[in-house]
Amino acid sequence: GDSDIYLFPITMISRRREVDNRTPVVDIYRKAADIITDSRPPLPFQ
Repeated sequence: GDSDIYLFPITMISRRREVDNRTPVVDIYRKAADIITDSRPPLPFQ
């Protein structure tokens, strides 16, 4: 079925910083984008 996916980048970053995880922000975004892209169904007519 249809679902809405919301990403909260500030939370994704701040939670990592709280535990002293210094992963670069660009890597966090890239990983999140890859996960979302891989889980989305393909668009019709492409």
